[in-house]
Amino acid sequence: MEKYPRPAYNVIWHIALWAGYFIFEYLLAWGYVGVMPQIMSSLAHFTVNIVLFYVLYKITFPRLSWSNPKSIAISAALILLVASIFVAMKLVVDMLLMLGTGREIGQQLFSMQSITGYFYRSAAFAFPAIGIYNLLRFEKEKQNKLLFIQSQYNKMLEDQITQRLLDRHKGTMLNDHIDYHFFFSMMSFISSRLIKKDQIGRQVINQFVDVLRYTTSTKSSATMLRLSDELDQLSIRLELKNIIASQPIYLKISRPSIDYIIPKSLLMPLFITLLKNCEFTGEKQVPTLSLKETDQMLAIIFENLKVHFLCDELKTEFASLDAYLKGRFKEKGHLRYEHRGKNLFVELRFPALRSK
Repeated sequence: MEKYPRPAYNVIWHIALWAGYFIFEYLLAWGYVGVMPQIMSSLAHFTVNIVLFYVLYKITFPRLSWSNPKSIAISAALILLVASIFVAMKLVVDMLLMLGTGREIGQQLFSMQSITGYFYRSAAFAFPAIGIYNLLRFEKEKQNKLLFIQSQYNKMLEDQITQRLLDRHKGTMLNDHIDYHFFFSMMSFISSRLIKKDQIGRQVINQFVDVLRYTTSTKSSATMLRLSDELDQLSIRLELKNIIASQPIYLKISRPSIDYIIPKSLLMPLFITLLKNCEFTGEKQVPTLSLKETDQMLAIIFENLKVHFLCDELKTEFASLDAYLKGRFKEKGHLRYEHRGKNLFVELRFPALRSK
């Protein structure tokens, strides 16, 4: 990473150069260097300005990349503006002094040599001020750059931790016995591992979706997801904060104390599609849902969703799930969903079987 001198060091250098220039002007004005011929005095004055310009250029302008002409143009414009203001003020003051003493304004006041002298002297005064401004600005940019690098480093650590946990859960998902623990622990895993950045949060969700997709594609559709008695009055809070709408969604499921044998292929694609397409908004608590037609209906509600939530992909997924339920469970199986404003109601009907 590019190294910068400490800001205090640079500012002190600028102040010292500025003070040195004023001292030289003082000595010149009071005749301490007036023993030289006028031409030599002017030459020395001009030389000091050139040296000062070069030193300030080396200190300040190397940090202005030539690939950034806008920054260089702004600095140059500020210097010319300040110098022009100084020249105008000097001319006005000189005219007022001459008029106040009853002297006529001489032509030498407006001579090219006089105006040129005022200009490069004023420009020399302006350079340290602009240099200090640039140094302070670049110091702020450096701090922002350091903060960005630190955030990227933290993101890398979070990504490494996330990937290890995902790999561990993937191994669990590929075991012969898949029960509700894995599924809802993964839902909790999303909640706990999301970082408060849209892009990073989406990456975590996408990785989770990929894991689900990989698992469902490598296991038989007959694989069952068992929901046991421990799911009574289950409350899951998906902390999808700072993802799209910066708001969480609450999902509650209530069911009788029996075991449901649910084909994994029913729930997985639904949640995959929801995770891919939902834009969750609002923090309104979803009331506890109860089952209709005991042992045969699982009802889920998603509240405060975007109006355009029901995209074509989700409608297609619902249709395929409905066809699967009807084909497998005939009249006892179906999927029904209803979109009311910002609320989505989903019902899954299938036979509820007690575990042996």
